[in-house]
Amino acid sequence: MAINEVFPNPTVKEVHFEIRFPNLFYVESKIGDFQLAIMERFPKSQEVLRRHILLTDLGPEGKLDMPPMDLESAAVTKSWSFSSGTGLEVDVHSAHLGVKSTRHRTYNNPDAEERFRDLIDFVLSRFLQATRLPAVSRLGLRYIDECPIPGLTNAEFSEYYNTAFPLGRFDLSQTSEMYFSPDFPDRSSISSIMRRRLAA
Repeated sequence: MAINEVFPNPTVKEVHFEIRFPNLFYVESKIGDFQLAIMERFPKSQEVLRRHILLTDLGPEGKLDMPPMDLESAAVTKSWSFSSGTGLEVDVHSAHLGVKSTRHRTYNNPDAEERFRDLIDFVLSRFLQATRLPAVSRLGLRYIDECPIPGLTNAEFSEYYNTAFPLGRFDLSQTSEMYFSPDFPDRSSISSIMRRRLAA
């Protein structure tokens, strides 16, 4: 069921999209074309080199059963980062692309000013045009929420959360503990437990 409501206090802090594909060595040669295609919205860019460090306990024999070529190939990885300077980022590696936003509060709500789906479409269409990916192995969307408790009054709590607790019957500011379990047969059982906790 679609949710068309734009919440006044959304709890999402970051939203991430990632597409994974086979490791393609030619991605590096296409980065310039991709950069030009998204530069209008992502003017800041940088090339990132990461050096991997292997820490291991070799034991008394002091022998590492790993071919030197494997160690050398895993020593440095290259990626490219593009930023809008206003909370939007794109990271490209030879095997995946990620889009991150700290601005968006909805994926595709038609009533919202900014939709994360539109940003994905903008970035991904230009990346696919530049790289001509032969295959995609995985797509992912992840939300990171921040769940603040602005105050211990029923009104303040209800501004952020639609809770199963019967706050209309109990004052949150006078409550030390509340429990909710779907194993209880009805609401009267929940209420009786909360009354016992409040009286304790």
